[in-house]
Amino acid sequence: MSIYDVVIIGGGHNGLVASAYLSKAGLKTLVVERRGINGGMAATENIFPGYKINTGAIVVGRLRPGLEEDLQLKSFGLKFMRWDPISFTPLPDGRHFFMYRDITKTCEQIAKFSKKDSIQYPKFVKFISEFANDIESLVWSPARSLTEIIERLETVDRGDLARLLTTSTKDILDEYFESDEIKGTLSWHTTDSTNAGPMSAGSAWELGAHFVIWKDFRIAVGGIGSVSDAISKSAVNLGAEIRNNLQVTKIIVDNGQVKGIKTSSGKIINSKCVVSNLDPKSTFLYLIERDDLPENIFNQVNRIKCHGVGTKIICLLDKLPNFKSISDKKSLDHYRLFNIMPSLDYVEKAWDAAKYGKLPDKPMIQGYIPTITDSSLAPPNKHILEAWTQYTPYNLKEDTWDNMREVHYENFLRTMSEYTTNMREVISDKMILTPKDFEKRFFVTEGQANQIDMGINQRLTWSDNRTDIKGLYLCGATCTPAGVNGAPGYNAAEAVISDWKNL
Repeated sequence: MSIYDVVIIGGGHNGLVASAYLSKAGLKTLVVERRGINGGMAATENIFPGYKINTGAIVVGRLRPGLEEDLQLKSFGLKFMRWDPISFTPLPDGRHFFMYRDITKTCEQIAKFSKKDSIQYPKFVKFISEFANDIESLVWSPARSLTEIIERLETVDRGDLARLLTTSTKDILDEYFESDEIKGTLSWHTTDSTNAGPMSAGSAWELGAHFVIWKDFRIAVGGIGSVSDAISKSAVNLGAEIRNNLQVTKIIVDNGQVKGIKTSSGKIINSKCVVSNLDPKSTFLYLIERDDLPENIFNQVNRIKCHGVGTKIICLLDKLPNFKSISDKKSLDHYRLFNIMPSLDYVEKAWDAAKYGKLPDKPMIQGYIPTITDSSLAPPNKHILEAWTQYTPYNLKEDTWDNMREVHYENFLRTMSEYTTNMREVISDKMILTPKDFEKRFFVTEGQANQIDMGINQRLTWSDNRTDIKGLYLCGATCTPAGVNGAPGYNAAEAVISDWKNL
């Protein structure tokens, strides 16, 4: 029987962050990870010989302020690379546009479609930036009550807050822009891994919340797993212990108090505190016996909506795809990040299919070719395409994913072929990760990449790392913000440290 101060279930990047800060505070901390590698959905894997594949997340937004310095991640090998232009959007009629980090350069691109929109774009960025600044504290640290939420939003214009909480992405974008092409690309900020379309009520909130994280997005040299590797090295250096290939089968609760965990080998590991990097349904419904689960928690967890909506398609490329709208064949700018979302209607139609349990004929696609920025990810003169495709429901109404996997891949290829001349010819191998695959691989309920659906109601309800079971905390993406930033892990560690004397 082993005894620790804290056991962390799951070696995702947030669990690793929590372990580092808890160890730094002097607590004896153990991370238990069921897979052979750390990082969870922020892992880079050797699926194909010579290639480094990001099986989950691809890019890094802003890491929580201070985290890189606190954990000395640079000294553990973490390096970032940025690219500009940020994104490329090809259009069915042969036109295209780029979006840059520089607002003026982006306006020049927008002016090709609408001079009015090029004037409006800085106003839109100002509006969203100011709102993002106002809600930033809610994004980085949890509010524990409705009263606290209201207090933290005191500086927000009440009219703007009401609009962004209740209205759709389309409504907000329509206020600023007339060009469908621009609106289609901007809708990505609210539809990424979200079980909602751009015309869904309440989706506009994500414009602000997403902007907080994506003010400065980057890729990690060596793949997204380099972030998790650096954090794990820092954690171990601070005294944390990490055990891989060990699955937790039970959280031991006695009279409303956590006592430790039980593993698949039957071993019991006692601890004063357990921090779960898993989603709430996996934590409460699968790891805690029903008799130990208070009725209010059981009911609350059962109400959680987890709908996986994305399928990741990874392609090994012998050559780069040739985009029809690019005449400069020496340019590489359009390969780093490209969007196949030419209009709001296009995105909404993809969502419409998923609402009824069907796959869209023309999926929304966000593609990355990370080897353009970081050639270390593939053999010489080879490339990797990582495409996030939506909307692909976890539960298909008329068939199974086993039967429909290749159908969706064909829809992807056919859609890409509308914008390229050689998509089919340049692919040497592929890997398809459906919501079912995400659930099995990463132990996320229904393959929801953000652990739970990202509606404002669930984000605020589950933002607190504390639970009603004494000594049990959550540190996954559920606790907001989603993405690779480390904030939920940091906040969980801070909560444990603050509560420690009373546990």
